[in-house]
Parts: sequence; structure tokens; C-alpha cells
Amino acid sequence: MACDAGEGAFACISGPGSGKTTVLIQRWLRLVASGVSPNEILSVTFTREAALNMRKRAALFAGTEHLPEETRVSGFYTFHSVALSFAQEEGKHFPFPIAPFPLATEAQMGKAVLGAARRFGTDPKLLRSYISQQKRTRISPAQAVRTAEEQGKGEKFALAYKGYEEALREMQVLDFDGLLTEMAAMLEKDAKIRARWQYKFVMADECQDLDELQFALLKLLTEKHGNIFCVGDPGQGIYGFRAARPDLLLNLADVFPGAKTLYLARNHRSSGAIVSFCKQIGPVPELAEKFHTSNAEGLAPEILKFPSAFDEATEIVRRIKAGEVSNPESVCILARTNLALRVYEDALSVAGVR
Repeated sequence: MACDAGEGAFACISGPGSGKTTVLIQRWLRLVASGVSPNEILSVTFTREAALNMRKRAALFAGTEHLPEETRVSGFYTFHSVALSFAQEEGKHFPFPIAPFPLATEAQMGKAVLGAARRFGTDPKLLRSYISQQKRTRISPAQAVRTAEEQGKGEKFALAYKGYEEALREMQVLDFDGLLTEMAAMLEKDAKIRARWQYKFVMADECQDLDELQFALLKLLTEKHGNIFCVGDPGQGIYGFRAARPDLLLNLADVFPGAKTLYLARNHRSSGAIVSFCKQIGPVPELAEKFHTSNAEGLAPEILKFPSAFDEATEIVRRIKAGEVSNPESVCILARTNLALRVYEDALSVAGVR
């Protein structure tokens, strides 16, 4: 079982509804039960909400006496919270002065971006996206300027990137991506600092959304013991525009030689019909062929296309009114954003459906 995976590097390729979070929590509990100190286990995930949820669930299962003390960054955190703690603890070793709380506020970042954008004639929103992309792919301002000069394009953005970083340095703060880039740079350059930030076991959640920089940090944090457990669903990778690299999860052995691949292929949440549909569209053949569930077959999904959101909402409301839905009171309409639901609210209101 994935929960029992011990020492070594593991890529746990997971399907939807397969219990990714549960596996990480149960593995943490079993490591602690086997005698591993909680302070030697670091679990990182993509969002603060996910980290808090995992921390609460672990405490519920284990009891607070098993949770790590706050004297060391361990337990369940985001990459950025780990990097912020790193900056606060290692601040005196930074190659430039940083504030006691070095995370830039939104106002500080906005001021730096706007100033650099005006100075070099670039769009502030595009500049912010450009800067984040450069940092996530580990390209420094100097490298960006040099490349722009060699290629004869993008010089304004590269120079604005450099100006933005200079502005943050003057304020002695770092933005979110800067926390990660500076942590990686210092761990790579200073063996003594790197030795202080070694963990016996590191686990990472939502690895399909991690970028090259975050995988580099995982490598650095596990240099001594080499125990890394990466969980993710490449089929749910939607952050390519933020430089996410789901291919690094699928080919984890390229980053961690000898890494083994595990599959979380049992779906605990969906009907048999939904799972069968997922198998047909699954982007990872090895996982798709293993994907299964013991749940009832249920209704087959129906895929419909509409020329507009209005037409879509009108048809759904028509079906509800016509009784084509077996239990109208149990209808649930899901959308990616709240704004997308507005057209449904209007259509349901006009039709008198409550």
C-alpha cells in the first residue's frame, strides 16, 4: 500500500477521488508510529487551506501529543510558508538585508510593479505575470536582460523585472516567488545551511501543479536521506500557464534516480459509469487501465455542447421543468466560478424554479 511506502523516492500517480490526502495523512501517522520524530517529517501542499485541512485531520487521528512542536518547520505546510520560515530563520545569511518579516505586502508589490512598468513602458499586469514566470523557471533578472539583448526582443520586460527586484531590495522584502528562489539559491550555495534543512521524510501533495523551482527545493530538502513521496493527478494539471511541470511527476526518476511509481487507482467517490468515462479520457494510460471502483454503476454521463451560456442554462432549466430529471429537488449545478452561475440563477428565477 502507498501508506506503507518506507524509505526511497516514490511517485504516487493518483486518479480523481482516490484518496490522495488520506494517503498522505495515513503515511505520516504510520511513520510517527514507527518511531520517526514528527520534526523529521515535512509535508508540503499547494494551498494554505489544504495544509490547514491536512493538519487538522492528522491531529484528529493522532491526538495533539503527536503533532510537531513549532520549534522546527515540520508537519503540513505550503511551499511558501516553509520558505518564509526559512527567510526568517536564515535572514542574517542572506546576501542582502531583509526585514524581520520579509514577505512583501500587496501594496509593496503593487508599488514596485507599477514603478517598474511606468519606467520601462510595460503593462503592469503583464509585467507581474512575466516576473512570476521568470522566477518559477529560475531565470534571474540578469539572465533575463542578457537573453533579451541576445534575442533582440523583450528588453523592456527584462529591464522592468530588474527594476522591480531592485525596488523590493530597497524595501528589504521578497515576493512569494522570491521567497522560493532565494531559498533554493541559498540551499544550493551553502552546505552548512543546507544541512540544517534536511528532513528524513518529505511528502508533497498536488505535484501535478508544482513547477521546476519547487521540484528543485524538494531535491535540496531531501539530499541527505533521499526519502521523497510525491502525490498527484497529472490529469488535473491546470497550471501550465504558471510554469507547472506535471511531466516531472510522471518522470520522477529524472529528478530522483531510482524513484518507484505507485498508483492510487481505486475511486471511492464516483459511480461506475463515471469511472468508466474517466478511463476513456484519462491522459495517463498506466493509471487509466488500472482505474476502478466498487460503487454502483449509476447513470452514464451525458456530454452536451451549446453555442452560449444562455442556451446551456435554458436547456438545463427546460429539462428540470419537463421532469426529465428523476428527482428535481436533488439537482446540483456546478460551475467553475460564481460569475458563471449568474445565467443559471436568472433562468431558474424566470422559470419559477426554487
